Amino acid sequence: MLRTRILLLFLVLSNTLISQSYEPAPHQQQHQLPRGAYVACVDDIVEDMAAGDNQKYQELKQTIRRHNLNFLAFYGLHFIVDNNPQDNPEEAELRFILNDLHQRFPDLRIGAVGGGRSNPSAGKISAQEFERLQTDGFLLRPLSDEACPREVPGHLSLGKLNRLMNPYRPSVEEQYQAEVVKYFARIASAYGFAAPESRRLDKEQSGKSSGTKDFFDHLVLEDEWWWRHGTVRANLDDHLSLLRAMRSILHLSHACEAKVITYENVQHDITGVSPMEVQAAEIAVLSDRVFVTHYFKCVPNTLERYCEAIEAWGSINSLGTELWPLFSSEDASAKVSCSRFDPSLAWNDFWGVWMDTTYNANNLPQQVCPGPGHPGYGFPYEADEAEDLYLLRLDSAAEAQSLPLSSCTSFQAGNFKPEGFMWFIAHLMDPHGRSHVNVEEYEASLLQTPVLFPNPAKGAIAISRGRAISLQNLSGKKLSLQLVGDQVDVSHLPQGLYLLEVLDEEQTYFLRFYKQD
Repeated sequence: MLRTRILLLFLVLSNTLISQSYEPAPHQQQHQLPRGAYVACVDDIVEDMAAGDNQKYQELKQTIRRHNLNFLAFYGLHFIVDNNPQDNPEEAELRFILNDLHQRFPDLRIGAVGGGRSNPSAGKISAQEFERLQTDGFLLRPLSDEACPREVPGHLSLGKLNRLMNPYRPSVEEQYQAEVVKYFARIASAYGFAAPESRRLDKEQSGKSSGTKDFFDHLVLEDEWWWRHGTVRANLDDHLSLLRAMRSILHLSHACEAKVITYENVQHDITGVSPMEVQAAEIAVLSDRVFVTHYFKCVPNTLERYCEAIEAWGSINSLGTELWPLFSSEDASAKVSCSRFDPSLAWNDFWGVWMDTTYNANNLPQQVCPGPGHPGYGFPYEADEAEDLYLLRLDSAAEAQSLPLSSCTSFQAGNFKPEGFMWFIAHLMDPHGRSHVNVEEYEASLLQTPVLFPNPAKGAIAISRGRAISLQNLSGKKLSLQLVGDQVDVSHLPQGLYLLEVLDEEQTYFLRFYKQD
């Protein structure tokens, strides 16, 4: 009888723990590490804005607020930024986005993503494919002869950098490298970086002053060299040459605080020439931050699947290189529209099953991940749950020095200390409401900030609250502010986009409006 009671008690407790494993529940985030996200198809966002549709941009701001993002990587900019000194309509909208985000989220850092070879298996439709671009020649003009005070490993001279961007009769590989480097050089020349001394003052070159906030903070390389044809050593050398060129561009632009970031993982080299530890060490020398890629939708399995890569990154001695685990679910359960991806083929998801809160204890996913979570963590996960669980398992696995069901007979985390988390969203839209953004709360918060109306405007603009203190165009040029009572007279302005600086309760806002003829 006693044995039966103990057995029944054990079954009850087991069922309770199992149900806790799957029931999404409120979770208090245990770590204070920064969090970032890739924002793919930024070209879609600015194209919509140029046509008068701001919905996607509003959803981007909701996503930043909801998930407390500290970093964004903008993907698809090479379809926007061109050689013309005058902004095209999409570039004007991009400048507004940068200004607005830097104003609204002072701690947010933004990186410009470049690179990517054709990879049809991923379902991309010219999503990157830099080797297919045939843009005009471009020469980088250094800001000054002094450049940055610190030494740059393998620094390229200005002449070699410009020759790399403008090769004669290039091969496919040379064309790819030229377009990637040229893209980063254009970002540096037309936008610059956070520090004022890195901002180009040549009006003919950029059409803006250094006082505007339309800058990028970092450069991000997406160069999936590990799946290319050829030897690991040759592909790694090509990757390193791009990182070296990026460092040289920042050096010559006096962008001394900007980071070189690479989205990368390492792979087995069957030749034995470049083991994973060698690959990680060489990449770390040229990178300020590495996104250690984890392509898997099951949180508990990331360490098992990537234990060797984690060990390799943990073996590096470059204390100045940040390691950020990057999560991408590669799950097709939330395919959405994005012009550079094929919805029938690509994994266009909003963080996929990781965040699908339609599942619960009574509605389990068809394929439950092995070991679906630690008690107190539900499946699926909120972002903070997934990150906490990753850190918890990393610590426990390192202490135990073993990972069951993995290819690692033992596990040594070494110097692998995550300094932030990165999430990949193939598109930032969330058609299933999985991000838990409370639209009503967000709309209510908008009522607490100044709003301009009508917008677009022809004659005068009213402000819902606060007072106008300055007017400027998107290049940062100050314009005459003409007030008529509580309204701003804009009848004298040419057609185009403008920024009105509004002061409300000691908070400054830069509000955009469009002047119609």
